[in-house]
Amino acid sequence: MSVIFMDVNMPEMDGYQCTQEIRKYEQMYKLTQSLIVIVTAFTGSDDKLKSQKCGANDHLDKPLNMEDLKRVMKKFGII
Repeated sequence: MSVIFMDVNMPEMDGYQCTQEIRKYEQMYKLTQSLIVIVTAFTGSDDKLKSQKCGANDHLDKPLNMEDLKRVMKKFGII
């Protein structure tokens, strides 16, 4: 399984849009979905909802720590 930690603030396209494009590509080519985790300093409930709506599997707040990373990896059976 591919794992993508997607930052929200990027030039050209934000992480939400990029996640939507990845999901469209995966669907178009009938690929197994990657695990996409939005990583952002925006921590409001609206931001977490945006992560869900764009097709991300989870949402992590910055600054990241090892416990949060391990929790997500365990949640999805990576470790």
